[in-house]
Amino acid sequence: MSKILTISIAAYNVEQYIEQALNSLIDERIIDDLEIFVVDDGGTDGTLEIAKRYAEKYPDSIFPIHKENGGYGSTINTSVKLATGKYFKQLDGDDWFDREGLYDLILFLKETDIDVICTTKYEGTGVDDLKVTNYFNIEKNKEFNITEIANCDLIIGMWELTYKTNILLQSELTLPEKVLYADQYYSTIPFSKAKTIVFLDKCVYCYRLGRDGQSVSIESRKKHVQDCLIVCKGLGQFCESQKLLKNENYIYILNRIRRYNRWTLRNIFLGGINRNTKRMLMQYERDIKNISSDVFELDLSFEIKQPKFVIMMKVLRASKYTSFALLKLCSLKFIYK
Repeated sequence: MSKILTISIAAYNVEQYIEQALNSLIDERIIDDLEIFVVDDGGTDGTLEIAKRYAEKYPDSIFPIHKENGGYGSTINTSVKLATGKYFKQLDGDDWFDREGLYDLILFLKETDIDVICTTKYEGTGVDDLKVTNYFNIEKNKEFNITEIANCDLIIGMWELTYKTNILLQSELTLPEKVLYADQYYSTIPFSKAKTIVFLDKCVYCYRLGRDGQSVSIESRKKHVQDCLIVCKGLGQFCESQKLLKNENYIYILNRIRRYNRWTLRNIFLGGINRNTKRMLMQYERDIKNISSDVFELDLSFEIKQPKFVIMMKVLRASKYTSFALLKLCSLKFIYK
């Protein structure tokens, strides 16, 4: 039986959570429509054995994969190569899907041929305190061309995205391995080939807050700021390639990468206001400007929540960073407001 949706589960040492993730997918109404890859990325706990037990019960839908550790990006790379489903969606092994939301999504996917489907997500520490986040301020259940949303204030993360698998293949999506924040590639590069998108009034992804070591935590962002710089520079190079190709979706791609560049700049300041931060900032600014002057540009139009930071960066650039010392009079709260 042909599969409607391939689900790639990144499963590195998540034995505490993987059963909840898998149980959220096991719905007799749709299990035959799912192709589920549980990618054990060189883990050392019991995640793989748990996945194998589930595969015994659902051999046509659940496929455990063990591979050498290659980082988050490698799990998606592995699944994309193997995917046979018409559509593709990612799930972290410590998160889960809303069962009814997934059921409704499958019904929709059976009837559509749209390239990208966006659904909202829940966030919470567990099933008892979930709240809807990122409720896109755009007309729901309407098909748009990507060019129509290019200048909309939309931040679409990997949690909200479902792609047509052919779009991933056509875009030659390959995430960098052993680097955090590789999900930014996943959320950006396929838009080089996508033509159509729809925003469903459904919640599917349940994102677990508060787990130790999450990449979005302040401590992790401090520790892995170099990963952030690497990813953003790689996206800058991709952006420039799409400009040269005169891709009709260039403005959408550019605006998305500009947002990530501003997030990257803010992360640099998490190390404090000191000489090392100034050196890192100036070197990164030189690099990203050389890679893509368009990405380097700071645009206030998308900074409704944090305009002060953009203004601060404009002042720093105008002074050729000689005003950096004045930032010691500011707090990091100012930078993030």
